[in-house]
Amino acid sequence: DRALEAGIDACFRQAVAARPEAVALRSCDGGTLNYAELDLRVSALAAGLRAEGVAPGAFVGVCYERSVDLMLAVFAVLRAGAVYVPFAPGLPAARIAAMAEDLQDCAVLAADGQAEKFRALGLRVLSPAVEDAAFEPPALPANAAAYVIFTSGSTGRPKGVLVEQRGVLNRLFWMQSRFPLDERDVILQKTPVSFDVSVWELFWWSWTGASLALLAPGEE
Repeated sequence: DRALEAGIDACFRQAVAARPEAVALRSCDGGTLNYAELDLRVSALAAGLRAEGVAPGAFVGVCYERSVDLMLAVFAVLRAGAVYVPFAPGLPAARIAAMAEDLQDCAVLAADGQAEKFRALGLRVLSPAVEDAAFEPPALPANAAAYVIFTSGSTGRPKGVLVEQRGVLNRLFWMQSRFPLDERDVILQKTPVSFDVSVWELFWWSWTGASLALLAPGEE
């Protein structure tokens, strides 16, 4: 199916073209971004990531509390053709080190209060310049990955699971066929992004014209 091979970001960009003025993000402080505004900010950050040397297929750690910055980071990593790896704020250094060892090479996007613990472990913390910039998303292979999420480690050492974008879209297209969203709908983002359940919250709305409301950190 051609739609499954398009990729998550391509589906989002189609929604931007169709509904630029529709509300996309609703932050916990009452602010909003429409699809066009979100798209511009994602492109600017993706351009900054490319300038920092982030190549298609690279692993990019993302460590933010639930916020607009978190969403920008996730969407910009995907627009750059890279693979996001969620690091929950507050993870012990030993857990971060084990994850980074499995990934072999992983740069990190992190909030100011989170960045130092990654630097202390020798990981490269990205500081992309966010400027208005034209950005052409790379062509991705059909099996392009979306993210790596690590298991809890309850049965031993945590294991990283690499999930392809077409697998994510296959699930979301099924959900849309059973429970169709439109511009009247709002998804609540409440699941920590280090858990797989977060994936439908993060992306389902983004190609349907619906919007995402970000629950304040700790309000789960």
